[in-house]
Amino acid sequence: MIGNGSNFVDHGLSEADPEVRSIIDKEKERQFKSLELIASENFTSRAVMEAVGSCLTNKYSEGLPGKRYYGGNEYIDELETLCQQRALEAFQVDGKKWGVDVQPLSCSPANFEVYTAILKPHDRLMIADAVGAFLMMDMAHISGLVAASVVANPFEYCDIVTTATHKSLRGPRGGLIFFKKDTVLGVDLESAINNAVFPGIQFPCRENALLT
Repeated sequence: MIGNGSNFVDHGLSEADPEVRSIIDKEKERQFKSLELIASENFTSRAVMEAVGSCLTNKYSEGLPGKRYYGGNEYIDELETLCQQRALEAFQVDGKKWGVDVQPLSCSPANFEVYTAILKPHDRLMIADAVGAFLMMDMAHISGLVAASVVANPFEYCDIVTTATHKSLRGPRGGLIFFKKDTVLGVDLESAINNAVFPGIQFPCRENALLT
C-alpha cells in the first residue's frame, strides 16, 4: 500500500507481490492437472474462497456470540450464530438436545479441546459403556456421508462428535465440536467444551472461515 497524503492505492497481489502470485498460480495449475486421492484434501468452491478472502479476516473477536471481549462484533455474532444453526441442520441434529462450537481451527485442535474439557490428568480413553465413560467420535473423514445419511448416525450413540470442515464437507480449514446439552456423567459439556476452546486452547476465532 502506498500513498501521498490522504490518497492510498491498495494494490492487488500481482502488483504487490508478483513472486507470491506466481507461486499461487503454479499451485492452481498443479491442482487443475493432478489427480489426488488424499483423504484430508478436497477442492473447495469459489464461494468459499471468496468468503475466506473477505473483510472478515480483518476482525478480531474473542468469546462467544453476545459475550465478546471487543466491540464491533455484532455482525460476527450474527455470522457465528448462523454457522451454528447451519451446522446442526447439516447433520439433522435437534438444537434442543445438541449444541455446537464452530470455532476450532481444525479437527485435531477440536479433539484436543474435547480432551481438555472432560479429561483429568492420568485419565484414559476406554470402551465407554463398560466403564461409565464419555463416548466421542471424530467423524472428519466421513462427515459428508453422515450429513447425507448414507452411513450410521453417530449422534444416536455419542455424547460428543467432532469433525473437520475441509474434507468431505468441502469447506475451508476448520473444525466443529458437537456436544449434548444435557449433563453427562455430572459434566456440563457445553460450558466445559466452550471454555476449553476459548480461552483454554485458542483465540481468536477465524471469522472469515466460520460460515463457509
